[in-house]
Amino acid sequence: MRIQSICVAIAVLFSVGAMAQDAQSVVQTELTNVVLKQDMRENVLATNRMIALGEAAVDPLSKALSDSRTDLRAKWAAAQALGEIGSANGLAALSACEKEDNSWLKSLCKNSAAIIKGEKKRAGKVYLYTIGVQKTRTDVEAGTTVVVP
Repeated sequence: MRIQSICVAIAVLFSVGAMAQDAQSVVQTELTNVVLKQDMRENVLATNRMIALGEAAVDPLSKALSDSRTDLRAKWAAAQALGEIGSANGLAALSACEKEDNSWLKSLCKNSAAIIKGEKKRAGKVYLYTIGVQKTRTDVEAGTTVVVP
């Protein structure tokens, strides 16, 4: 019975390690897609796929956000995903954005940190917004668009 318990514990540890490795691989792939595809709808979908990973994605997203070699578009997606995941473990990387030169990224990091701290509402996913004659919000996954007042 004791050996069986030890085997189950080892199997659980390996599966948790595999999930973390899978999340790291998915995050890396999605951030690469954000940089290479340069399509806003695809970027929203990639960001939402990273959000769906939940807590497992926080560490690789935080590392990408903190790495000076990471492309600005990938950092943008990482910051959005960290905010929507809502884990306090992402706050350090978001706070480090204060050193970034890009004011939009700084602003997004502040917004994501505010979401994590409960100062702003979490949407749970990223939407595509357009501003023209009318401001609209599109749920890319559902294919629905609404006019935003």
